[in-house]
Amino acid sequence: MNLKIEAVNLVRWLHFLSLGVGLGGAVVVLLLSGFEEGREDLQGLAATVWAKVVAWAFRLALVAGAALLVMLMQEGQNPLKNGHYFHIKLLLVFILVGLSEMTPKALAASRRGSALLVLVLFLATSFTVFNKGLFGARAKTAPAGTVETLRPANRECLQKQKQPSRTAASVSGWRVAEPSPRARRSRHCATRSARRRCPRGGPPASGSW
Repeated sequence: MNLKIEAVNLVRWLHFLSLGVGLGGAVVVLLLSGFEEGREDLQGLAATVWAKVVAWAFRLALVAGAALLVMLMQEGQNPLKNGHYFHIKLLLVFILVGLSEMTPKALAASRRGSALLVLVLFLATSFTVFNKGLFGARAKTAPAGTVETLRPANRECLQKQKQPSRTAASVSGWRVAEPSPRARRSRHCATRSARRRCPRGGPPASGSW
């Protein structure tokens, strides 16, 4: 069991966690903005929640995404060269973050168009990420060198697995094979003659055989 936490996976988890908080907060704010109509005690609550929760969630997601991009480029992976889907994603993200910064003022003035547009841009961005093949992204393929290096090891393992089976088959073959009746009689006679000639006190002399 490997308990080591990789930095790339940790930053990726933080990125998606921030996006989830921002999405949930945006939905809650839209519901609160509907309850504010005709309620003076709830006026400004939606704008406050957006400024304190949603805006900061999207900012943290942007920072985590930028850090994740830098770490991937340091490992030799460059999403900017994998089709043009990433450029579309970046454009949608920057528009989304810009609208998110302007949404609290719009909600304070009882205008929900900006919040709805942020939600639509979030859905469009997620559609672009999970359907990157539609935007020219290439599928990940394993390098040829890795396959070639693994083939000799697989052959050695197969040979090691076959060798015990052959040995077991040969041993079992010796066990299953039974001597003929003639060989049994000759062996029995030789044993009886050896017992008669061999003295009880020790092994037979060299000339007695």
